[in-house]
Amino acid sequence: MKLKLLFLLAIPFIMASSFVKPKKGKLTITYTTVGTNEGYSYVSKMNVYIDGSLVSTGPEKDQQQKNSFSITVPQGSHEIKCLLLALYQGKWEERTVDNDYSFDWKYEGTLDFKKKNSLELEFNITENKVVVK
Repeated sequence: MKLKLLFLLAIPFIMASSFVKPKKGKLTITYTTVGTNEGYSYVSKMNVYIDGSLVSTGPEKDQQQKNSFSITVPQGSHEIKCLLLALYQGKWEERTVDNDYSFDWKYEGTLDFKKKNSLELEFNITENKVVVK
């Protein structure tokens, strides 16, 4: 009987916790490209995935121009992937080795998002790697 009473008293708290919205933060992503070869500069944009789901696509710019944009992210520890795409022959394609690029133009990691966050990336063609600044 006590167990049933305890359960009945706990129901409002359980229900209330299911309506609590997760806290949100802001992530500003800035990226640059280093070592672009003449004739191989493409209009680019970045797809951002949080916990495997596409949450945003950044603005389009020539890869030689610094690019920056902000998105809303859930606070706490989450998996993030930032993947650069290129506009090549009228179609958007992922800049990956599978698509004949010299390296995968992506960042993957786990970040602990707070209220305000920043991520600065450098796509270094000379060294064939992504550098977190």
